[in-house]
Amino acid sequence: MKHTIYKSRDFLRPSQVTNKRRKKKIIRTVCVFLLLIVLIIGFVLVMSMDFLKIKSITINGNVSIKTEEIQTFVNQTISGNYLYLLPKSNILIFPKDVINSEILKQFPRINTFDISIEKNVLELNLTERKPQALWCGVSFNQPVNPCQFIDSQGFVFAEAPQFDGSSYLK
Repeated sequence: MKHTIYKSRDFLRPSQVTNKRRKKKIIRTVCVFLLLIVLIIGFVLVMSMDFLKIKSITINGNVSIKTEEIQTFVNQTISGNYLYLLPKSNILIFPKDVINSEILKQFPRINTFDISIEKNVLELNLTERKPQALWCGVSFNQPVNPCQFIDSQGFVFAEAPQFDGSSYLK
């Protein structure tokens, strides 16, 4: 049987082994943390690039609602950033759900609309409600001034101008 004699530098005491393992673990943790930071910064930089931003907004199908009003509303909705990092005007993460819900509240004259993106252009295709009748109050004794337009489903959606004659059913 051979006896191996360890030199003092080859043989590590248990405390030295644990210190060496601890240093490796700390270095590995720092490297993973730095890699995550680099990946996050890279992701933010890519998402902020110009080729991923909405450059213009087109609106189709509006008749009585001004195009500028809708464009202003959409521009306000897509301005700013998520978490101070990611731009809301990015074509991949723009707030489509917010636009869907808020545009119907802001513009009750809109009946249906569709949002699509083609080549960094946000397209809104909408249809407006068509007036079927006027609602001028609960009864003729208590009129509401001015009268309101009602569509075919009974939805009151806009203020009507003063009419002479019987343009619409009251």
